[in-house]
Amino acid sequence: MNEVTSLAERVGPARHVELDVQAAALVVLARHGALDLREPLGIDLDALRVWRQKRKSDAAETI
Repeated sequence: MNEVTSLAERVGPARHVELDVQAAALVVLARHGALDLREPLGIDLDALRVWRQKRKSDAAETI
């Protein structure tokens, strides 16, 4: 979970933290093979990464 913690420390404003941490946790678990999200939940991990990057850039623009 250190990767999730380090990602959480880099996210933007507080209102985005919860969603960003949840997204980061899902990506980290899937990346390490601990969870396969694609089939049971229909989640596109690439789209999730793009969404997280957009949230980060939006947060950086507001600062």
